[in-house]
Amino acid sequence: MCAIIISASSMIFGSDRLRREDSDLYLALSQAVTGEVAEECYAEWRRQGSGCNGALVWTLQDLLPGPAGAY
Repeated sequence: MCAIIISASSMIFGSDRLRREDSDLYLALSQAVTGEVAEECYAEWRRQGSGCNGALVWTLQDLLPGPAGAY
């Protein structure tokens, strides 16, 4: 799984060519890689024997002004 993430990540972020030539594909792949990385991180944090004692995860929504929990 990690090899796929690294391969897709280098394909997406290694050059501006894809972003310029096919911005819709670039966006879709960027979102997929972000989701895969988040999934792997959460799995590691929850793994039996993990040294993680908790995590605080911020999203863009956390930075926007407005009432708490209104999304």
